Amino acid sequence: MTPLERRATVSLASIFALRMLGMFLVLPVFAIEAHAYPGGDDPARVGLAMGIYGLTQAVLQLPLGLASTASDASGSSCWGCWCSRWAVCSPRSRTAWRR
Repeated sequence: MTPLERRATVSLASIFALRMLGMFLVLPVFAIEAHAYPGGDDPARVGLAMGIYGLTQAVLQLPLGLASTASDASGSSCWGCWCSRWAVCSPRSRTAWRR
């Protein structure tokens, strides 16, 4: 491989590895923290929540990736940040912040 190909390969592998690391770091943390939430003692509900998380990641990865390459990356990044902000700050999720 040429140095340019090697650099591109390492860059792409690093991006993919960090993406997988970020996604799978949630699993053990959520499994421990789930007991603090209503229904968190039920393994089926915890598994369902993790399954929904994984499917959401899988379903949204391709459209958001295509949107970021089709337009400027800042527009799709802003849209993704807005969706994340809505999910965290929605009235339904506010009960999770109260203990």
